[in-house]
Amino acid sequence: MTRVKVLYASSSVGLGHVTRDCYLAKYLKWADVDWLTAGQALKYIEYKNFKALPVSSELKSIGKLFESLFVDGWLRVTLKDLRKIYNSIKENAIKITESVDFERYDLIIADEFWEFLFMDDLTAKSVFITDFMRFKPVKKSLFQRILLPVVNKKLMRSFMKFDLRIYVGLNKEYHKNFEYYGQIYTHDDFGEIEEEDYILVNIGGTEIGRPILEKITTILDKARMDYRIIGGATHFNPNPIRDLTRAKLIITLGGYGSLLELSRFKKRGIIIPLGNHFEQEDNASAFRNREGYRVLSLEKISREILLRYISEVLSEEPRPPKFRDGSKEIAERMRKLLDL
Repeated sequence: MTRVKVLYASSSVGLGHVTRDCYLAKYLKWADVDWLTAGQALKYIEYKNFKALPVSSELKSIGKLFESLFVDGWLRVTLKDLRKIYNSIKENAIKITESVDFERYDLIIADEFWEFLFMDDLTAKSVFITDFMRFKPVKKSLFQRILLPVVNKKLMRSFMKFDLRIYVGLNKEYHKNFEYYGQIYTHDDFGEIEEEDYILVNIGGTEIGRPILEKITTILDKARMDYRIIGGATHFNPNPIRDLTRAKLIITLGGYGSLLELSRFKKRGIIIPLGNHFEQEDNASAFRNREGYRVLSLEKISREILLRYISEVLSEEPRPPKFRDGSKEIAERMRKLLDL
């Protein structure tokens, strides 16, 4: 069978996108893959020794811009902030258009790679992967409640330019314009690993969780609890599965990949969604009222509550929500799109 050329564009926001994309790519055995991304995600691609297009190093990291929207873990968005991100995405799109020969590729895959929404014609068969399909307003924000319905309508129209649209979110949600096969895992399994007596604190793929980390570690230090840290630029760990699987308990933000790993490896967890972040709040809701898990809001972080949650969770047998790795089916669906 003739091998096809694939351009895989991965969001630069956090590491959840790029890790699941690399996991999915191993099932594209019929393809030679070039990568397009930026920021920490590009650092991960380089760690994997995958081929990234040179323009990747010239792109603005949307993840870095996203970090600037948060204050002490809370999302605080102004119209000026949104305009800055919009313009940066558009600038990236122009730079990509000038640098990339799309006609070289048989298939283009975009995992929430917003730059492609600014392009009229991608010239090849195309797939868009996402774990959400619309923005949700903060309850108290009149500005967002007025603006976001308009944004969501335009967003859905932009999605429709792709030949195939795949939803992979944690909360099963069906839409006539998207196909659903389950989730995409983020790392290979190490097999059976013996649990050790430490807590893992996971702040995700950005520096947004840094203030939360400081609160948590201060409490753990005073309680003389052993812990390790992964996430962010300072504690970047491209292969965290050994630390994840050995931990007796994981304190984590509500990112997609982090919660998939909690469920997949059946690890006890305390989940702290970022404030006003609808995706993380939706993700965390799948673990509410389940043994072995607690969801802790930012404003309620205290020594008393955190230590009580740790004690309770460690005494319970974890019963995580069940997710399904749809990677093989998604890869096969892409192959069929190309009539291979």
